[in-house]
Amino acid sequence: MLRRLSSVMFACSCGFDSGGLGVSGDVTAGVASGGDSTDAAAASDAEPSGDGSNGGSADGSADEPGDGPGDGPGDGSAASGSDDGGEDSGTSGMAMLEIVDAPSFDFPDVEFGASQSHGFVLSNVGDGAATGVNAALEGAAFTFEGGAYPGTTGTCSDGLAPGAQCVIAVAATPTALGPTAGKLGVTYAGGESVGATLRVRGVGETANLLTNGDGEQGGNPPVGWTEVSGSGWRATGGLFFAGTLSIFAGYGPGIAVFQLRQSVTAEPWTALVDGDGIDFRVRGQTRSFGDDNDPHRVRLRFLSEGGQQLQESDGPVHAGTSWQAFDFAVTAPEGTRSVEIELRCFLAAGNNFCDAFFDALSLVARYP
Repeated sequence: MLRRLSSVMFACSCGFDSGGLGVSGDVTAGVASGGDSTDAAAASDAEPSGDGSNGGSADGSADEPGDGPGDGPGDGSAASGSDDGGEDSGTSGMAMLEIVDAPSFDFPDVEFGASQSHGFVLSNVGDGAATGVNAALEGAAFTFEGGAYPGTTGTCSDGLAPGAQCVIAVAATPTALGPTAGKLGVTYAGGESVGATLRVRGVGETANLLTNGDGEQGGNPPVGWTEVSGSGWRATGGLFFAGTLSIFAGYGPGIAVFQLRQSVTAEPWTALVDGDGIDFRVRGQTRSFGDDNDPHRVRLRFLSEGGQQLQESDGPVHAGTSWQAFDFAVTAPEGTRSVEIELRCFLAAGNNFCDAFFDALSLVARYP
């Protein structure tokens, strides 16, 4: 989604020529007489200068200070000065910058760990050149493509001519799942910055959050796991889906349910857990040693900051001699601060070993 609003900043250097207005006395004389300097001189010759009764009162100009037969050349000079002043006066142009994708720009959703680039168009809509043009970024998810302004595919420099455009290349690389914001700011000499708010959503899945989900690190109980019930959980090479080891429920006569747990923190996604929502997805392979022998499943448990269970969700029950895949996701309830994965094996009557095997286990956070 693109939103567009121009932002501008100004720098003005204005020239003003007071000479263009002429001399106030001359202008007044010109307007009052209604004629040129020749007419004024003729009027002066016709009437004696000392005759107060006839002293130019008909046009109202003779009594004005500075108006008289000797002022004709001055009047002409003033008129000439007014014309010259208009030609010499001028105004230096003003640079006005805008970012086309302002005041905010939403990048398309970006897969967590991937990158998406966009070229921000910077325009000078003024009639003066902008100098000292520079740009800066805020927000860990945003960088200039190539690492420096204006980016490897950017075309901007430190100057921008009137009516010209250039491109600032920005890459969005989400460092976390969920929405994140930043800012692009552009400054130039003597002016305030123009800017655009940047937004992007990191989507997809995290890497595997489990330790030793395939049993390849060995251990009795397996490294990274806690044995809750049963006395023989271990990494074994007897049967495996991939690699050389898998996790085996083991020995425990008289125990109804064998349990092996691992806890992962949900703290990096607290805002999503309590806001938009985030899923935790578990996958893996499982099998029994013999047909219809010791059914088993995987459970997810969602815990509060104080360790109180908020919800538990079970995957499908398996009980066959071939490896069977499972894959299910659960939205974490609000308040979740940790997630437990629990491997469960139900001991069949008369057995001393719970013959369940687990391999290639993964737990990931997924958004949206």
